[in-house]
Amino acid sequence: MSCQAPRIANISSVIWKKRDLKHRVYMKRDGDTVTRDQDPSYAPRVDLVDGEMKNGNLSLIMKNVTSKDSGVYNCSYGPGGNVTAVIYLTVTDPAAKDGDAEDGIQLLVVLVACGVIFGIGMIVTGVIVTGVIVIGVIVIGVIAALLIIGVKKFCCQQQDFIV
Repeated sequence: MSCQAPRIANISSVIWKKRDLKHRVYMKRDGDTVTRDQDPSYAPRVDLVDGEMKNGNLSLIMKNVTSKDSGVYNCSYGPGGNVTAVIYLTVTDPAAKDGDAEDGIQLLVVLVACGVIFGIGMIVTGVIVTGVIVIGVIVIGVIAALLIIGVKKFCCQQQDFIV
């Protein structure tokens, strides 16, 4: 999350807070990370982009971001706690997207089963060509759907990033 203090400021401390939390997200003072009063869910996941805070860069890296991290964050620095940035962060949980893909696969299985039963029924009743065509179309549709789901899962993996 981006936070920039004036370049000329002599910065000895920075505090990141989330408005709906009692404890801090992150604090650094006199070159040391302060973990007292830090929310435990953030301790292993946050750090400054530039630990030396050179040129006023107070931006925060947050790893393993989930929808629980959504909210309003404040970045402040110095003894007076000058608020430099207010960040509104919205995170869509990748787990929800994976659930959607699984629901899609379950629906696909049901539709394929119905189509195959329909195709076999056509073959049994003597409409062989139509039954074979129906089953062939279903097989092609299944292959295409699996390719699309595979590409979606491959391209949309959760990654750590600077927000």
